[in-house]
Amino acid sequence: MRIPVLKPIPTRNELVDLLNREFTGRFTSKLFGLNNSVMVRKSPWTGVQITEGNAAFDLQVTTPTIGMGYMLAILEMTGLAFAFVMPLRSEGQEMEREIADLLKKEYGTL
Repeated sequence: MRIPVLKPIPTRNELVDLLNREFTGRFTSKLFGLNNSVMVRKSPWTGVQITEGNAAFDLQVTTPTIGMGYMLAILEMTGLAFAFVMPLRSEGQEMEREIADLLKKEYGTL
């Protein structure tokens, strides 16, 4: 999900501070990778990666760790993923919407 914004994009540290303040006790946030990304984690299975771009945020539902990503891929290959992954996907989409609403409120949208 791409969220174009009107206000200047914050630094990664400012974004992590905002997320930790707004979602205290529900999600954890940390800097991620070498680019402008922040990983927001709800559980070992569910997370949202926020990448800061040119006057926009890109949000993507993903697993917060590589190990969990591999485990879900194995479940998909064995056919066991449907019962396990579908609830996680909707949980991730709900989380993505909550974060998108916060970013729209804080930084305005086009």
